[in-house]
Amino acid sequence: MGLVLTSCQRSPEAFIQIASASVEAVAVDGLRAVSISAAVIDEPAVIASSPNILAARTASPGNVAYAICAHVQNWERPSESEHLRQLAAIPRYGKTIYEDPLRSLLADFRGFPVISFATYGLSARSEPLYLSGVWTVLDDIEACYSQGQPARMGEGELGETWLMGYAANGLIWVDGMYQLTVEPAQGLQILQFERQEELATLPMRVVAADGMAIQVHAGDYVGSW
Repeated sequence: MGLVLTSCQRSPEAFIQIASASVEAVAVDGLRAVSISAAVIDEPAVIASSPNILAARTASPGNVAYAICAHVQNWERPSESEHLRQLAAIPRYGKTIYEDPLRSLLADFRGFPVISFATYGLSARSEPLYLSGVWTVLDDIEACYSQGQPARMGEGELGETWLMGYAANGLIWVDGMYQLTVEPAQGLQILQFERQEELATLPMRVVAADGMAIQVHAGDYVGSW
């Protein structure tokens, strides 16, 4: 199961600066890459020339290759009252958004800064997108779903994680779990990565640079309402 990157090349001189603050496009050997400012470490990188993949990391023992397919720095989750008002105005939800099970689902998707996906479930991303507030930037995240990624998710090849208020700076597979290290950052970041297992939900632990655990919500919505 290989992570599909368009027109990639490996260069010993190519590095991505990994850190916690803002992301900006830079040229590396004539290709587009991502430089995350306030660098912590330099790592050899696979640089993707496709504009639909912002950055990718090489897989070495213990490391898991991943692609940052979207980083929307100006995204901000609406307040709960505004979110409810917006959803109630959508025919799909209407007044049912104020009732269970939707009200409880909304609380789950609003209550966690990290949402992981092994599959999109019967809702085909609709409920996660609307209940998390991400639906307000659909155009900005289109690259995450326009190159066959949903099909690969359905085949168990890719996993996906949404970070809200955080940015990824390392992903490893250890002790039968994904361990994702993050730093505080503005907006929304979506990363997709090679599955290392075949479980119904992703076994994922998310930690800050200081080791503090960050709660993760499994967004694999398969119910009905």
